[in-house]
Amino acid sequence: MDGILRIGEQLTVMVYLKDENRKLDVAVRDCWAYGEPNFDDPDTPNLQLTRDDGCPMRKKLMHFWARTYDTFDTGATLITYTNMSAFKFPDRMQVFLTCNVQVGQASLFQSSNAKTRLLKIPVALEGYRMESVIYSSMS
Repeated sequence: MDGILRIGEQLTVMVYLKDENRKLDVAVRDCWAYGEPNFDDPDTPNLQLTRDDGCPMRKKLMHFWARTYDTFDTGATLITYTNMSAFKFPDRMQVFLTCNVQVGQASLFQSSNAKTRLLKIPVALEGYRMESVIYSSMS
């Protein structure tokens, strides 16, 4: 996306999974918005958008995550997505978004002893500029 968005404008955040064996699943966990690209700096303004279970904390800003196997020509086999409303931090022109994303065998997400990989990924909302990220099968 190019240009400046209006506060409240609707955006879609997507996580793409490419798993040709169709055995993996994705669970988006906690998502955070930051006012600077340096997420680890304690002076960087931040806002938690979803809890550790992926449920929205601020439903006016971010909605529940959904998934689709209708991936068209993206190369992905699964797309997990949510809608959110554009917002900004005071005195900042850009918003940076990160989410912890859990990738593992679909059957393991049903189990309390799930052995999955938790990845901290930037969802690439630098100034609300969307980029697609495709994850390949893990061995």
